[in-house]
Amino acid sequence: MGTSRARIALGDITKEVGDDQAMLRRVRVALGEIDKTNEAVGFDISDGRLAGGVMLDSSVSMRPWYQDGTVQVTTERIAGYFAPIDKTYTLECGYFDTEARQVEDLSLRNRAYVGFVNRTVPRLGSTNLYAAILVGVEMAAQALNDKRILDYIKPKKTWTGRSTGEWDIPTHQLRPLAGATVYELVIVTDGAPTAGITDPIKIMELLIRLSYVGIFVKFVYVGNDSAGKKFLQDLDDMDTARHPKDPRPEDVDPTTYRGRLPLRYIDNVDKVEIGDPRNATDEAVAAAMNNELGTYLPSAVRRGLLTGV
Repeated sequence: MGTSRARIALGDITKEVGDDQAMLRRVRVALGEIDKTNEAVGFDISDGRLAGGVMLDSSVSMRPWYQDGTVQVTTERIAGYFAPIDKTYTLECGYFDTEARQVEDLSLRNRAYVGFVNRTVPRLGSTNLYAAILVGVEMAAQALNDKRILDYIKPKKTWTGRSTGEWDIPTHQLRPLAGATVYELVIVTDGAPTAGITDPIKIMELLIRLSYVGIFVKFVYVGNDSAGKKFLQDLDDMDTARHPKDPRPEDVDPTTYRGRLPLRYIDNVDKVEIGDPRNATDEAVAAAMNNELGTYLPSAVRRGLLTGV
């Protein structure tokens, strides 16, 4: 399966990227990782089962990696990973600093990925991780053509239209949203939030809500900020509700996380590290993208988030 799929994918992608040997190598590396996941889950994730988008941290601490071109290379590696999965060869993309915003798509078509970062001109402010996740959810709803996803992040408002600070649907009342495709939201960052909503509990609750809609959040940690690393690890380590068919159910509180939040419906967060992105290899980035998909996807099937498999 892996060999024939590689020939098909590389043949199609070569038409888009021409003689860009670096990009073709990234796709080859990605195909190897994707085949590992296919074997683990028992179905082909490139058959419309997985889509993806990326949010790039453009806070001040990331400045050196923008200036030396590292962020550009990182975006190309991410695009190379998703190329065999999404046959449009296009990813929704955004930046986040003090605010978060979606920019033009990151695409392999006609080598549009070349000079992507310079064209989109990120600002350099603080780190608003909460806003980044919200924009990522909007990108997921757009990519999957499913506006129902937005109901899960809809705030409750007063009659004047002002937010009450609560959710329109309380977290403990959420129900799983079934779909034919899940979405991997990749967030590349080097630290903990410093702007907007920085309360870890509120960020955790947002991620818990996304566990009901088939959004798998992948934090790719870069740099050497120990506090930022721990913050992201805490998000990864949140407790998840037990399911009777889970192969290794954890011994956790059956109703709440740390006594303050409902448990995640499914483990939908992963934190991986690539260290200094200037030294990261194609293999390291592809492995980071692929990490834990082999356990998330079967769990999504068992719990009714991913259907038609």
